[in-house]
Amino acid sequence: MLKRITALFLVFVFLSAAAGCTVNNVSDTTEADFATDDVPQGSPGNPVTVTDGSGARLGVINNGAYTAVDGGIFYSVFTISEGLHTGTAEYRFFSLKNKTDVFLGKLEEQGYEAGFARTELDGTVYTLAVRGDPAGSAAVPLLLLAFDTVNKTMKTYTVSEYGFPYAAMTSSCGKLYIMNHETDKEKSEKIYEFDPAGETFREVLTFSSSTDSLRSVCAADNGFYLLKNRSAVIRHQISVIRCTMFETSSTAD
Repeated sequence: MLKRITALFLVFVFLSAAAGCTVNNVSDTTEADFATDDVPQGSPGNPVTVTDGSGARLGVINNGAYTAVDGGIFYSVFTISEGLHTGTAEYRFFSLKNKTDVFLGKLEEQGYEAGFARTELDGTVYTLAVRGDPAGSAAVPLLLLAFDTVNKTMKTYTVSEYGFPYAAMTSSCGKLYIMNHETDKEKSEKIYEFDPAGETFREVLTFSSSTDSLRSVCAADNGFYLLKNRSAVIRHQISVIRCTMFETSSTAD
């Protein structure tokens, strides 16, 4: 008996209000079922069939780490050799409208992708990854990968030379906010702001503590929230951190 794996993906269409800074809203959904049986010859080595809600075949893609994005499925296929801690990650996009699977780009010597941090902003899909062995003694850079699914392009930016695999990211007011556990000599967490318009980074907050550490960042109102490992939520109020101009600040014990 063929084993069947089915998952329901909701493809979100995000709308932005004319005012600019809003919470993303779901305005439309599309169903797509994924199955591993009954795939045609010439398919990828580890194939997954994409079908619509009625079972009609849409296409075949490789098995990987999937994320539902506007208009289709963004996914990565990570190939790593036995005994190594790094490999080549290939990033692809399956269009539900055109029923095509396209190559967006690849990252060689990838050590880890923070797939849970994938974020879509203004039609571009972003993810975080470290290049190099994250378990090694040498510092590894944290990279921001940007994918244009329409023009089928990939851009790579360096967030920090002292990257940590379990980074986090969110979007607020047209910008990205990235949390990184800095792995240099001094223990600290930093929040970086990335402005896609100018392709620029800015450090907006440093958190230093002998006992606590940050665990995640998420958007809220015109700012963002940070979650500490003691399950205490630190909210950065609008009066302290503004959507249009974040002031660089530090916190400590």
